[in-house]
Amino acid sequence: MRLRFIWILFLMLSGTSFSLSAQSGPAWIAGLVFEDVNDNGRMDGRERGLKGIGVSNGDTIVLSDRNGRFKLPVAPGVSVFPILPADYGLSLGIQNGDFVYLPRPEEQNKELLYFPLIKRKALSQFRMSAVGDMQVDNLQELHYAHQTVLSELVQRQDLDFHLFLGDQVNSDSGLETKVKAVLNQLQAPVWTVYGNHDRSVQAVWQDSVYNSHFGASTYAFTYGEIHFVVLNNVWSDGSRSYHGRYSDSQLRFLANNLKLLPKDQTVVIAQHIPMVFTRNRDDLLALLGEDRRVLVLSGHTHRVSRHFFGENVSELVVGASSGNWWTGERDFRGLPHASMQDGSPRNYFVLDFEGSDYKFQFKGVGMDAQQQMHIWLAGQDSIDKTWAVDLEGTLVANIYAGSEKTEAYFQVNNGEWIKMERTRMADPSVQRLVALNRADVYPSAYSQRSALRSSASSHIWTAKLPDLEGEGPILRINIMAHDDYGFSAVGTTLFFNPAK
Repeated sequence: MRLRFIWILFLMLSGTSFSLSAQSGPAWIAGLVFEDVNDNGRMDGRERGLKGIGVSNGDTIVLSDRNGRFKLPVAPGVSVFPILPADYGLSLGIQNGDFVYLPRPEEQNKELLYFPLIKRKALSQFRMSAVGDMQVDNLQELHYAHQTVLSELVQRQDLDFHLFLGDQVNSDSGLETKVKAVLNQLQAPVWTVYGNHDRSVQAVWQDSVYNSHFGASTYAFTYGEIHFVVLNNVWSDGSRSYHGRYSDSQLRFLANNLKLLPKDQTVVIAQHIPMVFTRNRDDLLALLGEDRRVLVLSGHTHRVSRHFFGENVSELVVGASSGNWWTGERDFRGLPHASMQDGSPRNYFVLDFEGSDYKFQFKGVGMDAQQQMHIWLAGQDSIDKTWAVDLEGTLVANIYAGSEKTEAYFQVNNGEWIKMERTRMADPSVQRLVALNRADVYPSAYSQRSALRSSASSHIWTAKLPDLEGEGPILRINIMAHDDYGFSAVGTTLFFNPAK
């Protein structure tokens, strides 16, 4: 007890500890954070410890001393990790995979933890990907991922890092070693988030297998001028059920973390279950305050959507790189289209940060980067007549990353810009697939039926076309959309003039 008291007193006097209330278990972990100049993962003779680096157990945060040393209380099932500053990083690969998971910390009481950090340039501008639910259920679906989102990401040279927002697998933790091996092939560092389908439902700690591969399910790091906080908000109700919730230790971790940040620093919260579906989100919002600019990135729903909590907190639900769970008709390469319920194709997002500002863009997997929307006019496809009779003369735009804050306008040829109305309806492409499913046209042989319903999308805009008698036989429809929360998009397509 005296040793613990002396250590706590030292940390309090040095200003390096902010909470010991939850995880003051029977064990302590000591370690060293150092600059790994030659990137060999070992501390060599001339390499030095790093002062002032935050190190945490997911609750308490301490700062390393002038020699890079730290000491933390730990309990079974926690992870220990450094909170990377903007000018230090880790080797390529899965970044949180280098964190240390401690299922039995008492066995490591006499061992030191070493965290080798690599000096890097602190960037004022950077670009990242936010990738939702890859959710592979077996090797066949991992093959689909190889041939779609992963083959696209591995070729991109313009991304500084990737953030995978949970459900890397579909409840088969045995696939995590293969998924980890694949993610380590990407050309930029990778961070991962824990999802409900990454759980090991029979384990005492359901994130234990995940953490044994991916290091930690709660952690933080700074990149450029942006501070990222990754939270595990999957709260288990018994072995199978779950809901969205932040634990007390995570809320303390966030509170402790925020004390280390400037009050005006932009924060990105990364989690799996959207904040809008997280029961105690008000506790987290209270910690963030009303003045700090916050972007929440989440997945889980296999839809793209956006939500707002006051003026400064917005959430981007990024959709799913698996789309509608790898189902639907196969294309010429044998890959299912897997369109999502909101009418979005399989996707991820690209986010650009400059200083404390950001903007983002929807990226359909295998699609041109400029394709930000689906523009549709009833009657152009002969099949439409079997199901779309009520939409005659209606222009429909599914603007994939649009929201309640977005304004959309359309233009016919070089005419005036006309405002469109945000409308709760199912995307026409989804309605078409539902109709073909009901008619037993789909699924064809070797394809899996899409579990689509005619439910509303949150990002549809509609308008009635103006008088087209004076227009030529071909209409060029231009659409522009924008809001004040990092989003803008344009789209153009051609239609036959139904008046001709």
